[in-house]
Amino acid sequence: MFGNPCNVREIDKLANKYKLKVIYDAAHCFGVKINGQSVLNYGDLSVLSFHATKVFNTIEGGAVISHDKKTKELLDVLANSGIDKNSCITEYGLNAKMNEFQAAFGLASLSLVDNAIENRKKATLLYRELLKNIRGIHTIEISENTTYNYIYFPIIIDPITFGATVSEIQNYLASHQVFAKRYFHPLISDSNLYKDCKKYDLSDCKYISENILCLPLSHKLTASEIEYIVDLFIKFKNHRTIKTRNNKSTLNAFP
Repeated sequence: MFGNPCNVREIDKLANKYKLKVIYDAAHCFGVKINGQSVLNYGDLSVLSFHATKVFNTIEGGAVISHDKKTKELLDVLANSGIDKNSCITEYGLNAKMNEFQAAFGLASLSLVDNAIENRKKATLLYRELLKNIRGIHTIEISENTTYNYIYFPIIIDPITFGATVSEIQNYLASHQVFAKRYFHPLISDSNLYKDCKKYDLSDCKYISENILCLPLSHKLTASEIEYIVDLFIKFKNHRTIKTRNNKSTLNAFP
């Protein structure tokens, strides 16, 4: 999630014990390593996203990482409308081929990725430093021994401690031309499509989904822009504190 690996070793143990196949949603994990080894080496398959919002992108598209020739050949057939190298339809496939322009864009971007990640790291560290003393805002810790790609900067906002909901701060930021995203909200399990499915205790997931916000992050984000964004949080919180005390101020009165 957000490039932060799960416990892949424990999942491998479970898979081996019960003879299960493991397919990882690794959409956020380009360049991520655990103990110096690519996180994509774990599981039977890993699926990467190369969408324009990712650290490395081909404008749109992605890749599936497999570990044996037979699986790779099957994936190629599935991506080619189910048509094999002999022009025979052997599978139920779909047209998932990457076009030449996207491939060229990706190849041209590869040499820029390391520098982009380094700049995103600097931005992330500055965010963390400036936000650490604001009560009610929590950042997500990176897993131990992980080489991270700094793909997003999510925060969790405790509405009670911070004094406002995520929607309120998101709207306030937007009114100052800062566009943050409520990533993975609402939960899939809360959508009408799955309303009749068996429900489990997802209280932790629901809390995070309702209180998470991804702040702007890119390799071109400047220190002054980050300071401006954090300053908006401080102004918002201070004004909300005054509002709570006086019960007079309104959102429209914010500076």
